Amino acid sequence: MNKKYLNLLGLANVAKGIVSGETLIKSIAANETKLVVIANDASANTKKKITDKCHFYHVDYFIVDENIETISKAVGKNNRVALGITNQGFAKKIKELINNEKIIRNKLKIKAAINNAKIFKNIQKKYKTFYNYLVTYTGGKIIYEITKEKSSSACDGSRTWNSVSCG
Repeated sequence: MNKKYLNLLGLANVAKGIVSGETLIKSIAANETKLVVIANDASANTKKKITDKCHFYHVDYFIVDENIETISKAVGKNNRVALGITNQGFAKKIKELINNEKIIRNKLKIKAAINNAKIFKNIQKKYKTFYNYLVTYTGGKIIYEITKEKSSSACDGSRTWNSVSCG
């Protein structure tokens, strides 16, 4: 899971750029907060209270994948349900990291990617190339997967809907 924005939360806290609790609500109303990060396990009432304030005062917010314990630990405090970032530079960078779709955040996806890499390495050791591994399933023949777009013979290089073996 991407922890870079959690690290930045910790740095922002050390730089006195984080508010929480009732101070957060006052900071949002005073237009001092640039971004709000809300834990995924915050109560529905707390989420509503904070998001309503953010909407009213036009403050960006994220309900993140992390729980209360994780975001609390990031800033070295206990029981922090939501954090307000008051420093514009930190807020901008944290927003970029949270919005980055290229970052994989799901722990199961990360574990699966690691497991798949291990399996692939074992295939490389045993068969030398991935191609050598694949042809063990086709009896040494090349099989072309076919798409709907074209419908002539697959053996002449074009694609058709059905799988065709060319030998």
